[in-house]
Amino acid sequence: MNNQNQVFLDFTLKTAKKAGELIIKILESNTVNFKGDDQNNLVTQADLESEKFITAAIKENFPDHQILGEEYGKTENQSEFMWVLDPVDGTNNIAHGHPYFAVNIGLIQNEEIIVGVTHAPKLNETWHASKGAGAFLNDKQIKVSKTKTLSKSLLSTGFPYDRKGELYEKAMNHYHNAMQNSHGVRRQGAAAIDMAYLATSRLDGFFEFTLKPWDIVPGILIIEEAGGKVTNMDGSKVDIYAENIVASNNKIHEEIIEKIVTEC
Repeated sequence: MNNQNQVFLDFTLKTAKKAGELIIKILESNTVNFKGDDQNNLVTQADLESEKFITAAIKENFPDHQILGEEYGKTENQSEFMWVLDPVDGTNNIAHGHPYFAVNIGLIQNEEIIVGVTHAPKLNETWHASKGAGAFLNDKQIKVSKTKTLSKSLLSTGFPYDRKGELYEKAMNHYHNAMQNSHGVRRQGAAAIDMAYLATSRLDGFFEFTLKPWDIVPGILIIEEAGGKVTNMDGSKVDIYAENIVASNNKIHEEIIEKIVTEC
């Protein structure tokens, strides 16, 4: 790892963990609100305060860098570096006292992801990766699973907030196909941790619609550095703005696309 990336990684780890501490402190008095008129799409005090904290830390240490966050949008400054952050991935979980949520922070340089951190404070687990230097869970190197066939795989997915549209029906078809062709499918409500679990070989594959850059940027790098693969749903090179992705241990990727994603 070059010195620059090490500086970025150290900062990201420190900031994510401090944000996690802030979230835990807020939980007892947490306020839950809805985003617009969508009663399924929540925002909490923890989301807002965590993003404020992370954004302030980035601006203090790297004032010229761009920032793209879930709650406050994108800064206007121009830079080859862009921080992408989700202050709490798994907001619905946190609102109900479920521990499956994470702080998600990634750094892109000239459209290439160079640092990714996913920190799950309630699980006491922190995943990180930097370009070309491997992926780690709590500082121990991790690798994706060796499962060779979809039929023997454990998968994960999520569903769109809009539960009435055509996309939701398609997601349910994907879920049905996955259940018919695998050992099982988990739906825990935080794509960031799903992707981290895949990198840790706790899952073999993952697919989901309507994801945002802050959901997936750190996970893409963590999975790839652990030996896995992430693409758009049609199998093309992953685009962080495309929203619909497939991730795997690189051994069952084509099967997921053929038997789950396209068979509906």
